[in-house]
Amino acid sequence: MRRQFLGLVSFCLMLTLIGCGEKTKVEPLDSGTDSGALAPLNDSSTGSDGSAGDASASSTDNDSEDAHKGHSHPKEMPGRKTLDGNWLLAFPQLIPPQQEGQEMQAGERTMLLLNVSSSESDSPKASVVAGRQGLEQVEIQGLEIVDGAIKFQAENSQGKVFDFSGQLTHGLVVGSTLFADRSFAMSRLLPTEEKTFARIPMMMPLPETQIFAQLATSPVPDEDTRAFVEMLPVSPLGRMAYLRLVNMTAGNKAPADELEGVINEFLESLAIWGDRVVTNSEFEAFSAVAMTSYDVDWCLKKADEIEEKLKASEDFKHNVGQVVGLRARIKYRQTTELLGSKEDADRAKGRELAEEFLVKTPFEPMLSVLLADDARLHGSLDEAISRYAELAVLPMQERMLQQSWSNDAVQRILPTERVATLWKEKNGSTEGLDEYLDGVYQKRLLSFIDSPVTDGPDEADKPVVLCELFTGSRCAPCVAADVGLEGIENTYQKSQVVTLRYHVHVPGHDPLTNEDCEARFYNYYKAAGTPSVFVDGATLSGAAGVMPNAPQTYRGLRNAIDEFRGSTKAEPKTAAASEDESEDKEVSTDSDNDESKDDEKAAATDEKTAPKEPEESEPKISIDLKVSRQQNTIQVSATVDGLTAETSNVRLMLALAESDIKYRAFNGIRHHDMVVRQLIGGDRGTSPKDGVLKFQGDVNVEELRDRLHAYLTEFEENQGVEFTSMPLDLANLSVVAFVQDVESRRVLRTVMVPVAESAAGN
Repeated sequence: MRRQFLGLVSFCLMLTLIGCGEKTKVEPLDSGTDSGALAPLNDSSTGSDGSAGDASASSTDNDSEDAHKGHSHPKEMPGRKTLDGNWLLAFPQLIPPQQEGQEMQAGERTMLLLNVSSSESDSPKASVVAGRQGLEQVEIQGLEIVDGAIKFQAENSQGKVFDFSGQLTHGLVVGSTLFADRSFAMSRLLPTEEKTFARIPMMMPLPETQIFAQLATSPVPDEDTRAFVEMLPVSPLGRMAYLRLVNMTAGNKAPADELEGVINEFLESLAIWGDRVVTNSEFEAFSAVAMTSYDVDWCLKKADEIEEKLKASEDFKHNVGQVVGLRARIKYRQTTELLGSKEDADRAKGRELAEEFLVKTPFEPMLSVLLADDARLHGSLDEAISRYAELAVLPMQERMLQQSWSNDAVQRILPTERVATLWKEKNGSTEGLDEYLDGVYQKRLLSFIDSPVTDGPDEADKPVVLCELFTGSRCAPCVAADVGLEGIENTYQKSQVVTLRYHVHVPGHDPLTNEDCEARFYNYYKAAGTPSVFVDGATLSGAAGVMPNAPQTYRGLRNAIDEFRGSTKAEPKTAAASEDESEDKEVSTDSDNDESKDDEKAAATDEKTAPKEPEESEPKISIDLKVSRQQNTIQVSATVDGLTAETSNVRLMLALAESDIKYRAFNGIRHHDMVVRQLIGGDRGTSPKDGVLKFQGDVNVEELRDRLHAYLTEFEENQGVEFTSMPLDLANLSVVAFVQDVESRRVLRTVMVPVAESAAGN
């Protein structure tokens, strides 16, 4: 086996140095490149390895096709001893098998054709001959050539696109490319005599791919990896081979000195590629080890070393945040290992670390259940009951545990059963348990929010901010938005912030949904999914998540609200811009089975609104809203003052919302406030007439209840579903009036009045 492997490597080296006549087909690629700055390849090309020459291929470039009629192959040439001549800038790409039985592919994407002249004068020159996929208009700047080392920048009219740094060795140039967006890629300059891309394929396969693939099943992967890299020092697959060996060594729990030896060999093998490649590869090697269950102390020590190196690097200091995240992951693993120890001292240290974690990241279910188990097993009955109760009642916590335990060989007992057993053990029966669980829900759900905000006398004229949430009772990633918004309701007064919840049947059937909510969701905001949050009409991204993400969503809402409550309201995104952003949102879709995927997606986006600078003059719009109720009839009248020609493209919207709805939703939300039951006057609102914008009408509560019930019943019949309950008390009602620009979505003024026997607000 060993002799056969070395023979194949030697043959591969020969192909790399003199070119390969055998043409290997490369299927269309579905994956991206090492660099996010390059567009994915979407065509099929053929060609040889390209490390010493170019292979025949049809090209998508047609500008110079006529110049090569009659030639089926570009002329191959050996490696060079100088930098003079034409070169192809190429980026390696590994394409894993897309289906069973398909072989792995590897190649290089040829993106730039340039000419270098360095030996005939003291002033070397380089120019772009042709470019692909966004590099067509770049120019070479800042060229430096010293002893076979070459550096340059590629710039376009917007500025720097990337910089390349490499070294002439083995007849070609090996190095790296750093793009303006900080993405990084190993790259090579391949010698060529071609003057256009007409016969140069987009993707040129690497002939050593088959040998590289065999390393994965080698009985002596360490020896064969070293042999592969020694024989092919300029192959980009050498880095991938060593990374795989690093990961394998860590996964086998090899001693630290053995692992460090492999990493050092890895970095030494990349020295000819330049310092940037070495620095980035050391970070990649650490990242690979950190994702395994390798020794915690070694990982934490290495994290400190890597962080210091990245901080000192202008090219890679933006990766420090990733090291911080990996360190947190390692410490999390350390905590779980200590909590599972049989040693009292280890468990005590684990409890201490877990408590520190839960202060920074509350509602983390795995740590909470480990602490609960530890308390139960060591006689702390009250603590165990409290921790299990929190996991049992807070939204999605128990379901997240179920998902994480789904592949365990032994079926785990859920917190709901644990707390019931322990409660009975302590009290003799389960009497009073439901009341206790309700109390835990109320106490812990909003334990992370700030103190209530109180405006001073000079802040009395600040505008009321409207927060609209589109949610679903079966939507797992809506939990963070629902809980975060409830936190907002407990932080601000109704004279500061008004909230509205529109329930829709996304991802599944929801008994709090009605036709008006769906119309505003689909027809007006054209939202991509749930949750969708709008602050005075502007999209708030990053609201999706489960219970551990609720504090983050709450903070994002607070930041947006405080910005909108400035001296002048900010401008939200336009409708078109909001729709574009919604395509990238973490959302729930029309599938009841996507909860685990939603949970994984939920944690990761930044909270941000998109307000623009406020206009110099704000319209002085006011709403005179009067609401009264006599028996089952609610009378509503609203008049808008302050409209101008610039604010004529507005609508008066009136929402009837119900609070204090007790309903245990599928996603664990138990309490629902400001749920929209009807858009009074219709989902399109009321338009100005002759410069006057006003509304007057009635709502019959009994008729509304019958209409909602009929809608839900018809939905059950048509969709083949059954609601466990239909909360239709229609108590604790309020009317919210707001004026909104129908094109920009900007909410200009908001006022809320609770429904009582007699009420009015301005």
